[in-house]
Amino acid sequence: EGAEIILSWVQGWMSARNGDLNRNVPKTVGGTLSPDALRGFLLSECEEHPDEPILLAAQYLYDRFAAKGL
Repeated sequence: EGAEIILSWVQGWMSARNGDLNRNVPKTVGGTLSPDALRGFLLSECEEHPDEPILLAAQYLYDRFAAKGL
């Protein structure tokens, strides 16, 4: 259950960043990924950096997805 709450938070954080009002055109970064795919990326990132806050994982993944057009 805890993992689902974290996944939901990361999805919400990405949605908020996509809708940043400082941009002329909203983005859809991460929007092409299924929840299972996002969960896998998030789990992998957290396993690689277990002592870092979840926010850093969300920021890293967002930037990575944006660079790849996901």
